Amino acid sequence: LGNSLTVYHKTLQIYCGEIQQQILWLQDKPTNGPTLSEFYWRCRNLRTTAAVLGLTELMQVLRNFEHLTQVPDAAGFAALRKSLEHWLEILAQLQALTGEIRLQPTELQQQFILTELEFLAIELAASNMHAVARFSAIQRRLAQLDAASTSTLDKLINQLDFNAAVKIVEQNICVLRE
Repeated sequence: LGNSLTVYHKTLQIYCGEIQQQILWLQDKPTNGPTLSEFYWRCRNLRTTAAVLGLTELMQVLRNFEHLTQVPDAAGFAALRKSLEHWLEILAQLQALTGEIRLQPTELQQQFILTELEFLAIELAASNMHAVARFSAIQRRLAQLDAASTSTLDKLINQLDFNAAVKIVEQNICVLRE
């Protein structure tokens, strides 16, 4: 996931939604809903995403339930649903934690971002189109500091509203200097 906490958090949100869909499907009795083949692929997709997210225990749980496609068993489906509900609670806690974590840049990284923002502010104030390229180069690093501000800045720069963008950049510079 590119060592991006933002991407991890977003992927985790989507994954929790997929687990909720699987739980709803299991409540509707798998024999009445989609085919068992679809159930198999849903489990397999959940298992693969669990591996990507580093959730090895959940990955193993899902692997253990894949046999239900060969020997459908109501008790097995109920056990899977209960297990997924349990994991959903754990993932909600993980999601809350990843949403709160803000990685602090090293002093050198912070100085680099500060210098780039100062150059960006100069280019934006001069309505220089090089500001678009400079912002693209630092956008990911800047998003790790303040995702909301970076998103707003991205919109303003893409709309070529350099006057409003320079104000956001100047606010970010002030925050970094503190």
